[in-house]
Amino acid sequence: MNDLNEFSLIPDFQRNNPNIAPNEDSLRWKIRHRDQNGLSRAKAVVKRQGRWYIHAGRFASWMLNGGDDE
Repeated sequence: MNDLNEFSLIPDFQRNNPNIAPNEDSLRWKIRHRDQNGLSRAKAVVKRQGRWYIHAGRFASWMLNGGDDE
């Protein structure tokens, strides 16, 4: 299975998951605070060539395991 298929850019992730991220700004806020909220530890976000990618499966695990409460 190719893990790369689970990565999306912020606008695509938000569009496909409006119940999780009501707008792109909410995702950008989570990414900006990734070290404090655990997104970095979960390896749910990756920055390459100036663009942020969100891994859907890891993001879901992060949410199910406490998300912002970590």
